[in-house]
Amino acid sequence: MPTPSPLQRLHAAYAELDKKNPSTLSDDERWSLRYLHADLAEDARSGDRVPTRDRVTSWIRDLHDVEHFIDDHERSPRENNRRTSDEIDPVEQHLANWLRNQRRLALKWGHCAYQRDRLDLVPGYSESPLDQQWADNFDAYRAFLQAHNTVPLLSSNDAGERHLAAWAAKQRLRHRRGQLPVDRVSTLETLKIWGWGSASTR
Repeated sequence: MPTPSPLQRLHAAYAELDKKNPSTLSDDERWSLRYLHADLAEDARSGDRVPTRDRVTSWIRDLHDVEHFIDDHERSPRENNRRTSDEIDPVEQHLANWLRNQRRLALKWGHCAYQRDRLDLVPGYSESPLDQQWADNFDAYRAFLQAHNTVPLLSSNDAGERHLAAWAAKQRLRHRRGQLPVDRVSTLETLKIWGWGSASTR
């Protein structure tokens, strides 16, 4: 028997909630089930979409469009603020704006549980993309140290190594300016090779 996908497991978990007496459900649980039903309906839909003003259905459709975009392009939709209006793909711009809005709502607890769980299944989605980017760079820097037992150099011929060296230099500069959060300072100090000296030497 094939292993259920993460989405199938999520649907199964909320299907159990759907079996409960509606009078016993919280407002959040009731909203979650509305999003579940819309998600299942969108999965089962065939043919053209019927226009809707229902916010739940609209949200699910945008979510599916983001996932289809990622499948087709192997990346998340990006905002194109540096391009002229004639060069901007309006579909990608809409999806990028939608994702940005989801992150803003997440910070204000503007989602029900199902929305939060469903967004977690979108490849590359993060409520705090800059924090995730920092963590990814840290992991890559640590992996470099483990593999080479030396720090990456700005003078390297390898673009990836230069990127890591520049990232480390930026962390030191922010530390000297008192702009590096305490948790990042302590995380960097767990590295087997790290110092807060001149950024040009690391």
